[in-house]
Amino acid sequence: MKLWFPLTLLTVIVILLGGIVFFSHFSQPPRIFPTPAPPATSVVVPVVKKVQVNLKLQPQSPSVKVGQEFTYDVMVDAQKFLVSGVEVKLNFDPQATSLVKLIPGQFLTKPVVLEETVDATNGTIKYALGALQQSTGSGTVFQVRMLAKAPKSSLGSVLSFDRENTKVGLKEQGAETSFAEAVVQNVYTEQPISILQ
Repeated sequence: MKLWFPLTLLTVIVILLGGIVFFSHFSQPPRIFPTPAPPATSVVVPVVKKVQVNLKLQPQSPSVKVGQEFTYDVMVDAQKFLVSGVEVKLNFDPQATSLVKLIPGQFLTKPVVLEETVDATNGTIKYALGALQQSTGSGTVFQVRMLAKAPKSSLGSVLSFDRENTKVGLKEQGAETSFAEAVVQNVYTEQPISILQ
């Protein structure tokens, strides 16, 4: 019996130690081994270069009197690009002015009138010109001859571009096709005129 007790005690100690080692090993948080990151891939985003064209409304005189006719030059500066046509929508004040006539300018060579629509009640002009021979640089695309009907200060615009509906057909020299409409960025300048009593 004396031998039985130490063996039992030794067995209990071995079982306790085994249990402690077993539980201490599994009670630790599991080890997480990092997985290697996939190789970096680069995405090439094409840069769309904007092509700028300047459009300007320039009166031939800074002021006129009621009853007088006056002229606005509709000018384009396409810099080094080629212009094949221009479609312009203008707004005017029908209370202060009325349209007399539209006159093609010298910028386009032998221009052809593609559209001429005038709404005298709402004060809108839509005028489109095209040419077989393309032009470059700057110049007067067409002129707007108007009649002053009522006084108007230079603070309010007598004539202005409808920016949503004005387009210039541009292409690069030596290119086969014109620039997409989204690439062309129009920059507008509108010079005021005063209508005096």
